[in-house]
Amino acid sequence: MGVNNMTKPTIGVQMMMLREKVQEMGITETFKRVKEIGFSTVELSQIPMTEENVSEIKKCLDELDMKVCATSAAIKSLMPSIKMENLRDDFDKIVSDTKALNCKYIRVGM
Repeated sequence: MGVNNMTKPTIGVQMMMLREKVQEMGITETFKRVKEIGFSTVELSQIPMTEENVSEIKKCLDELDMKVCATSAAIKSLMPSIKMENLRDDFDKIVSDTKALNCKYIRVGM
């Protein structure tokens, strides 16, 4: 009766699995390689969301026609001795970073 509004499922890359490549090759080169092997969607996990990294990720998304399906955040710091962004302490920043990457979802990890 109506137009089917179902969208085709997307398979993306969980960047946590490539965090060492990001450290070794940098964000831009890693994203280029992900695109070259046929992926256009990533889930951002365990990639430091510094202002510089968010800016570089956004540039890669625009230039490579890619998207972020979700960012990732802990609800609270898992180890108080190690500073890590978490929703309890850094909610506004995490939401802002997620919106800056044109992403709707924040995945809560363990």
